[in-house]
Amino acid sequence: MFKNLNNLEIKRSWKEAIVFYIVYLIVTLIIGVFISVFAAIIFDVTPENAKDFGVKVGTGMAIVISTFLTYSILKKKGILKEPSSLAYIFATCVFSGLGGALLGLIIPSFLTTESEKNNLKTKNENESTVNI
Repeated sequence: MFKNLNNLEIKRSWKEAIVFYIVYLIVTLIIGVFISVFAAIIFDVTPENAKDFGVKVGTGMAIVISTFLTYSILKKKGILKEPSSLAYIFATCVFSGLGGALLGLIIPSFLTTESEKNNLKTKNENESTVNI
């Protein structure tokens, strides 16, 4: 279940996609906390503004990480040039902006359940030969 978490090409079951979501959510939160603390030290953020600053930096990190994951998955699966790819990337940015990593990782997790483009072509070609 924890195998191949970094392999973005494989097709995952729904159970594996949920594990993918949880692991990347935890990783994103940890990265967001470290960068928020580091940035707060550099920019000398006061304790009164620390929470707002952390939320802004965390949301920014969620947007970057979620969008990068979506782009990487689309590229690895060979479906980056499909018309729907832009919609997936845009939706990921919007979801991340509204709900941070909690919402932003939904689309990348869903995309891991999709087949590669080559597998889809082979499946469609096999179906067309069977129907003839």
